[in-house]
Amino acid sequence: MHGTTQDEPPKYTKTVLKKGDKVNFPKPGDQVAVKYTGKLDSGLVFDTNADKKSKPPLRFKVGKGIVIRGVCRGRKGGS
Repeated sequence: MHGTTQDEPPKYTKTVLKKGDKVNFPKPGDQVAVKYTGKLDSGLVFDTNADKKSKPPLRFKVGKGIVIRGVCRGRKGGS
C-alpha cells in the first residue's frame, strides 16, 4: 500500500484552473476558495467539489489547520 508516514510530506497533485496575477498571494489568515478532488493512490475519488456545479468551493482561512495539509499546501503559492 502506498502512502505517507508522519515524517513524509503528503502527496498531492495541483492543477491550476485559473492563473493568478503573480502579485497577490494568500497569507496566513486570509480566506481562500478552492475546488478540489481527493483521490487515493488507486485513482479512486473519495471526495470532490470540482465537478459539481451546485456545490460551492471549499472556503477556509490559510494556515489555521482547518483543512487537511494537502489542501492547504496545494493552495500555497497561488496568486
